[in-house]
Amino acid sequence: MLRPNLGPRATNSFVTVLINVGHLNCQNISLSNWFTKLDELSNLLEDNIFDVFAVSETWLKNYLSDAAVGLTGCNVARTDRSVSRDRGVALYISSKLHFR
Repeated sequence: MLRPNLGPRATNSFVTVLINVGHLNCQNISLSNWFTKLDELSNLLEDNIFDVFAVSETWLKNYLSDAAVGLTGCNVARTDRSVSRDRGVALYISSKLHFR
């Protein structure tokens, strides 16, 4: 089960913002279980529990589009594995945050 983790505070001269950050290491999660975890993550993000969520060791390949692994209300930034079995990272960033 994924649980919230308080993230760093971003401050400027006008406002202090609390950003909730989460992380999941997907090592040894099969592709079918990856999509199960993606549904669970989607629910957490929709409930505004996380603003940014990192997924490491995704094992995704570049033939999967961002739309296939994307979540409603989030921007996804990812680097897929190339040759090796492991590696790969995806960041899900709430569309409420400014992201470039």
